[in-house]
Amino acid sequence: MLVVVVIVALAITSIRLTYRSRRLSLEYELSQEQLRMQRRQAEEAMQAARQLQDEANTLKLLIGLPATTRIDEVRDQYDRDMETFAADVPLQERDYRRLLHRMRDELKQLRAGDSAD
Repeated sequence: MLVVVVIVALAITSIRLTYRSRRLSLEYELSQEQLRMQRRQAEEAMQAARQLQDEANTLKLLIGLPATTRIDEVRDQYDRDMETFAADVPLQERDYRRLLHRMRDELKQLRAGDSAD
């Protein structure tokens, strides 16, 4: 009778250990999947950040500044440019594109005035 009790106890213990082992295995697999998902999200975020930085660097180059220029330096240069080239332009029209159009129109008017003389 004692042997039967020991065998049953061992069987129950074995079942419990198998269950716990399987549960831990599933938890491990789940944590690994979550880790893979977080890594994927981090990679996507890094790619998006690189894309944004590339775009910012391209814009810096388009306005004549080195790609390595910090944003505060870009702003300082913009302020100096607007003070130098657009002091008489209303604030809401002070951007490089509109300023270039304005300068082009003024040059056309000057040329038209010179050819009329």
